[in-house]
Amino acid sequence: MDPIKEQYENRRNEFVNALQQMIDEYYKKHLPVLEPPKITVNPGRKFDKLVARGNGVHCFIEKITGDIYKAATWSAVAKHARGNIYNEDMLKGVDVYGADYLI
Repeated sequence: MDPIKEQYENRRNEFVNALQQMIDEYYKKHLPVLEPPKITVNPGRKFDKLVARGNGVHCFIEKITGDIYKAATWSAVAKHARGNIYNEDMLKGVDVYGADYLI
């Protein structure tokens, strides 16, 4: 396997695990009667789509740069990156419901 691709996939998996942990903790504290959504990765050619509960896009991750994007629609990426999985604080730019809005 290509070392760059392997590095990306390892970091993406770390991001997904950290995101899932953040969602689980939020639901346990604020919504204890509901089951937290599970994040799954739908790989694409240019972007990986992170899907919650199988029916809603949480965010997109650009494979080349690791930039995190908000979903405009099920298959379209909104303009402007909200964060990056290679940053020290990889969860900056996302919350339990998706990528942050730009201010």
